[in-house]
Amino acid sequence: MTTSVVLLLGVNVGGRRVVRSQTLRQVATDAGFTDPRTHLASGNLVAGTGDASPAEVSARIRSGLLDALGLDVHAVTLSATRIAGIVTANPYPEAARDDPAHLLVLVGTEEIDAEGVARLVAEHPGRERATVVDGVLYVTYPDGIGRSRLTSAVLARAASTALTARNWTTITRLAEMAGRLPG
Repeated sequence: MTTSVVLLLGVNVGGRRVVRSQTLRQVATDAGFTDPRTHLASGNLVAGTGDASPAEVSARIRSGLLDALGLDVHAVTLSATRIAGIVTANPYPEAARDDPAHLLVLVGTEEIDAEGVARLVAEHPGRERATVVDGVLYVTYPDGIGRSRLTSAVLARAASTALTARNWTTITRLAEMAGRLPG
């Protein structure tokens, strides 16, 4: 039995595109997944997904949300092994230790354009740092996320794909829930 982590894009922000945790768990159950668990109310799901590929898991969750709520919500699915690798590959261990709320991990619905992100970072005058490692974008926001010019929209344009972001605390909790938090 494969355990997967599903991250929804653009839900429960500002009271729009609301997907309640209970609904997300029910959609996962209806899709044939086992032991669905959610974390926070921001579109995070961990479930047993059998032998379904990440793309198939995402498609089944997306279809289920469309049927249940009439919302077309993109989802990114990571295997338990993949999320453990994301934790291990973190290029900013000091930010993870000292300021985990201001370290974001962004994953795309398609492959991230690492060169596009590198060009953006080279031209950006702020103190933020951004690095793509193994297809995942890590960004530190030492002066806070809300004031930064490296918004999700700016990063998505540079990455040439839609992105969903989670802070470091959430990523490590999801890895733990998936049973794959590196020691």
